[in-house]
Amino acid sequence: MDVVLPAGFADTAPDAGTLWDFREALIKADALDAIIEEFDRAINRAGFIQLLQGS
Repeated sequence: MDVVLPAGFADTAPDAGTLWDFREALIKADALDAIIEEFDRAINRAGFIQLLQGS
């Protein structure tokens, strides 16, 4: 099955280095765990499975 992306998507998506830098900035700001925990709560409220063990 082929996946069709919107025109120009590859031009606007961040590259791996940008994503890594953003992740590192979140870690430095001590925010990554809080974001992951909030995402986990949101998907649980929506009826999806938990991402984190023991949550």
